[in-house]
Amino acid sequence: MRFEFPLEVTVILGGKKVQAMVFEAVPETDNCGFRVRFEDGFEDKFFLAGENGDLGPVGSKKNWMPYGTALRPDLLIISSLIEGQDARVFRHNIDGVDTNIWVTNQPQGGKDYFYVHYNQHCRFQFDKNRETGNWRIVNNYSGDTDVNLDLVKVAGAIIESEKNKAQVTA
Repeated sequence: MRFEFPLEVTVILGGKKVQAMVFEAVPETDNCGFRVRFEDGFEDKFFLAGENGDLGPVGSKKNWMPYGTALRPDLLIISSLIEGQDARVFRHNIDGVDTNIWVTNQPQGGKDYFYVHYNQHCRFQFDKNRETGNWRIVNNYSGDTDVNLDLVKVAGAIIESEKNKAQVTA
């Protein structure tokens, strides 16, 4: 799936899953500001603040704070996406928390490399071993000693499913 605005993402607001629609990057903010509407009707422009977005996102309207908190795990990731880049988002349990998982594709040297991002950061890179056909971790960026191998399998299955759908429709 190619990344383009608007982008719908599930967030946790007041303990409930709600949909947020990221409509656009605010012009002239170098992908550090976004116009977002939540399913309850609240809409605001949210801006990443501080180094690496560690203080944001910050809104401008009254009562923005719970919405900014809900966006925090995802908005820094969204800011790193490039329009037209292959990107997928799905929900997966990470340490007991239902979390948005972002998978991006960055081909290099004729090979597809996939990057898994969640909770603001890129966690690891993986690809498909051409000899075995298995998904494998190439680089671990999280600093964790153990990478969630179940997450690699789920992400790989989503990629394969999308590839198969594309081949059927072609």
